[in-house]
Amino acid sequence: MLPFSGSNLGLPMTSIARLFSSLEGQWNFHRTISQNGIVQGLATFTKSDATTLLYREEGEWTQTKTTSYQVYQEYIYALKDGSIAVYFAKTPRKLFHVLTFPVLNKALASHQCKRDLYGTCYRFINPNQFSITHTIAGPQKNMTITTQFTRKETPC
Repeated sequence: MLPFSGSNLGLPMTSIARLFSSLEGQWNFHRTISQNGIVQGLATFTKSDATTLLYREEGEWTQTKTTSYQVYQEYIYALKDGSIAVYFAKTPRKLFHVLTFPVLNKALASHQCKRDLYGTCYRFINPNQFSITHTIAGPQKNMTITTQFTRKETPC
């Protein structure tokens, strides 16, 4: 069994559904990849249906002062069985991880990628800020990736 798998400790489904719905919209993000640079850009959660958000981020990955790349990443967030499941945006759908909520403002997840284990922590700071930290350990990767999200302000 992977760490962090389990129940949501009796949290009401309506609370998790509200948190899920609150992700919809545009977010500025700043990601730090230990010993491998930063990524900054824009992430968008777009409602596909009542239980699905399509996630896409686009940004610039800066590895050194002179090396940078345009990057993007996509996931599917789904409200499922009283929690939130995150899938890689590929066909057929492949599960990345399922969030377990020990408390409403914190979620844990894990994912085995070959022999590397991704331990993930989501922190929901307020309606306009959240973070995701992946701690990766294994023979291929040993790093921490932390992403800070801030809701993009809409002009008046």
